[in-house]
Amino acid sequence: EQWYKDNWWKADKYKDDWKKNGKNGKEWKAPTQAEAESGKYPKPVGEEERKRREEWYKNSDDEWWKKPECIEDYFQKGPEGRHWQAKTLADCDQGKGLENPASNPEKKKREEWYRQNWWKQPKYTEDFHKNGTLGAAWTAKNDDPNLDKEWWKQPPFIANWTKSMKPKSMPEGQEWWKQPQYIEDFHNNGPKGKKWTAGDETAGIEDKGHLKPAADDEKKAREAWYGDNWWKAPSYAMDWAKNRGRGEMWAAANKAAADDPKRGASKEPCDEVQKRSRDAWYRPTGDMWHASGENEGFAKKAAENPCSKADALNRDEWYRTNWWKAPEYVDDWKKNGAAGKMWPAGNESAGKAGKADTDPCSDDEKQKRDDWYRNNADSEWWKEPQYCEDWGQNGNDGNMWTADNRPNANRQGGKEHPCPEDEKAAREQWYKDNWWKTPAAADDWKKNGKNGPVCGRAKPATMDRQDPETIGDGWWKKPEYIEDWLENPTDGKHWTGEDPVAAAAGQGHKRPCPDDEKAKRAAWYKDNWWKAPSCADDWSKAGANGKKWGAVNPDA
Repeated sequence: EQWYKDNWWKADKYKDDWKKNGKNGKEWKAPTQAEAESGKYPKPVGEEERKRREEWYKNSDDEWWKKPECIEDYFQKGPEGRHWQAKTLADCDQGKGLENPASNPEKKKREEWYRQNWWKQPKYTEDFHKNGTLGAAWTAKNDDPNLDKEWWKQPPFIANWTKSMKPKSMPEGQEWWKQPQYIEDFHNNGPKGKKWTAGDETAGIEDKGHLKPAADDEKKAREAWYGDNWWKAPSYAMDWAKNRGRGEMWAAANKAAADDPKRGASKEPCDEVQKRSRDAWYRPTGDMWHASGENEGFAKKAAENPCSKADALNRDEWYRTNWWKAPEYVDDWKKNGAAGKMWPAGNESAGKAGKADTDPCSDDEKQKRDDWYRNNADSEWWKEPQYCEDWGQNGNDGNMWTADNRPNANRQGGKEHPCPEDEKAAREQWYKDNWWKTPAAADDWKKNGKNGPVCGRAKPATMDRQDPETIGDGWWKKPEYIEDWLENPTDGKHWTGEDPVAAAAGQGHKRPCPDDEKAKRAAWYKDNWWKAPSCADDWSKAGANGKKWGAVNPDA
């Protein structure tokens, strides 16, 4: 947490501000990230801190592979990563890590650093800055590569990419070989390529073109197309993303000029019509999936607030190669297991057609997918603890779990932006089956074991009745917060929270309510302490002989 707070200025946007503007830059010299983003602050950091940052900027290119995008490339793609394992920064920026890799000892050194610094990935940095101490991702003990925590991997964003970008970047059916990875394989490996030469898409995906080759006339037709469309390969797209109008590769007249540093677009450019055509093909389309953040994505403002073009390319590649993570394939796995006809398919076309029995993926790939489904099948945002707690406390009146997406849930916007009724019913059934996953139940189990007043119930209190006094602004009058006050009358981490989210997450120490509000709650608890679950449990078990609920006061 402290590292995130102290090192915000190492992000590329602030480094770019220093590179472009030097001492006249405003963002990189700001005292805090909030002030950097607003562009308004009384005075910049002191001379010593400015020198420290400048020194880091000057030397950062020596260990360029520690950049956030390289860390992400390692965890997302491993040995297939085009950036983290590149020999030089130039190769990294152009996505040529596979063609020009670093030495094996150097790669091992980087991998070790990545594993030790997994929490510096962009998804964890973003989670910290967006959710603070409530973030579920960056606070984890370690990184699980089987879990996809990035917001843009949620089904609504996959669907938006599928509708808008997929027709351009991922041809299907008989034209599968026109996808970027096959273009790249042709130009890197020629006749020895094991992808583009394949007779069918599954063989291409599995690098088996030499074992299951296409007919000679088909390969000749592909070669001719690849010759005209060389600029669609990932390395040229990355040149466009990084350099746009200054790119020497993507805008060159032909591949030979693009690959020769002495020629390039500045000396041998393509014509303007071709340049506009290429630019349009590279440009991300869609109003959600390539947004800069989750809020902007759900607001459908990707055009006004886009992520970087390099990030958009990386997301596009993830969507293309992870088609089996879409909801319909997850459902097939849940319902049918190993007998599923969709999720074990060798390619998406076969998956859509339910032809996994005749066109399956390899056993290793099938195991990888099965592992992912087991880890991610219950990863929907509304299953996170704070939303479970909202259901547990408020039932049908909850303003968080009933929302259509996480940003609206965090704004308590379930009434204004509700999810569809069938979705709401499905969530509620899950909550009823998993009520024991609420923070209140987990906290009770830690303190009291299986016989605790909350955890020991056959079902949650919200399924029996709900005290009207606890709805809305009276949320802090709920039994679990009375219990927290009874056990910790001065500094309970739940009952002192400033709002339901802070209270449910036990963040009362870091996000407390004002002192006058705290005094008001404490006074009410002193009169209503007997409503705590432990007292109710004592009454249900011992009746008139109970020693807790029948006491004169909370101290007794």
